[in-house]
Amino acid sequence: MVHDCIVVLGSGVTAEGKLTDIGRWRVQKAVELWKGRHARSICFSGAWSYRLSSAPSITEARAMQGYAVLNDVPASAIFLEESSKFTLANAYYTKVNVLRPRMWKSIIVVTSEFHVPRTKYIFDKVLGSAYTAHYVAAPSYLNETEWYMRRQKEEEKLVELRKYLAEIANGDDRAIERFIARAEIRISEQQSFL
Repeated sequence: MVHDCIVVLGSGVTAEGKLTDIGRWRVQKAVELWKGRHARSICFSGAWSYRLSSAPSITEARAMQGYAVLNDVPASAIFLEESSKFTLANAYYTKVNVLRPRMWKSIIVVTSEFHVPRTKYIFDKVLGSAYTAHYVAAPSYLNETEWYMRRQKEEEKLVELRKYLAEIANGDDRAIERFIARAEIRISEQQSFL
């Protein structure tokens, strides 16, 4: 099956706008899938992490795009989502700004293997039943201790997220939008977030 789009989640950029190793590995997996003709296009999703005190010189999405172009993906096959600063926003802004306007319904979501369970929960919640999403793990090449710590943190975040989103029906754009707006206010006030 050929999907409409591969959606790649950002994982940070340096102050100079360079991708993290994890970001490069995610892009490499997306490029591999695109070259294997699993999808017609790629959407890179991410502004920058809400943890940064100031905006980097380039968004995660643009940094990923640059790396993909260097790996022979034509710019015409690439779409950018540059509003999100956390995973729930990645899913929502990709849906409303990239997928819906193009009437794309079938996607592959690429993220790191330790991030897949939370990503799947979030995208299933945001997309609802009108979309088909498949999840592909990009290798992270982390040592065992680092991988375990990231996985543990992801599991903790998922437990919290399930509590916050339990009352929201899958695909309920208005409720998700309200939740994101509240989260963005908390972020701007430098309060912790999932």
